Amino acid sequence: MAIKVGEVEALFRYPVKSMAGEALEAAELGWHGLEGDRRLAFRRISDRHGFP
Repeated sequence: MAIKVGEVEALFRYPVKSMAGEALEAAELGWHGLEGDRRLAFRRISDRHGFP
């Protein structure tokens, strides 16, 4: 038996962290999240402030 736990009101993806999100009507959802969404991030090794 399926139980409804929520409803998607808006869908955005963020291909580049410093840029605005892109509104989507639909998206493919895979093992790593939304297709075309940002997967990787880089940080300075000397930066000890935590991540992200």
